[in-house]
Parts: sequence; C-alpha cells; structure tokens
Amino acid sequence: MDNFFHVAHYDKTYGIECQITVYRALLGKHPDFLKAYEGDRYGYNTKFYLLIEDCIEDEAAAEEKCQELNRKYSDLIIRCEETGNWDDFPFKDKEVVYYK
Repeated sequence: MDNFFHVAHYDKTYGIECQITVYRALLGKHPDFLKAYEGDRYGYNTKFYLLIEDCIEDEAAAEEKCQELNRKYSDLIIRCEETGNWDDFPFKDKEVVYYK
C-alpha cells in the first residue's frame, strides 16, 4: 500500500497532508481542481501536497488518521493518478500547501 497521507509537524500541533502526482506529459493536462497551477509547470509530472486536516493536538491521533486514510484511499489515488480521472477524489476542495 502506498502512503499518500502523512503527518505534518507544526509548532504545537499536527496536520495531515496528502501527496498526489499529476502526470501531465502522459495525460496532457491537470485535473480541473488544479487548473490554477497548469501554467506553472511544464514538466513530466507535478507533485501536489494538499492540507487535509490541521490543528490536531496529538501526534498519535494524527498518525492513526493517516493510516486510516491510506487504507481507505490509496487504491483510489493510484487509479486517479494513472487515468487522470479525479472525479471520485474526495479532497478536491482542499488547500494546496506545496507543489513541485
């Protein structure tokens, strides 16, 4: 199983971020929910980090949530990345915190 979700460490709290990859050279475009970034990257792929949840006070709770999200969504994310069809991706409204 791939680990798309990971814990982000802040000053006194934790957050959960999700890393997805858009294979632009293969698929020819970014998904609609990432169109704002399409002109910024002209490479073969772009990794996006989305903020799923923040202000989690307990690191163990954040880790547990990440494990559950990875179990629940890893297969879906792989399918989205490989096909370019992000219709079923439930986090399209989340903030992009970083991309490269």
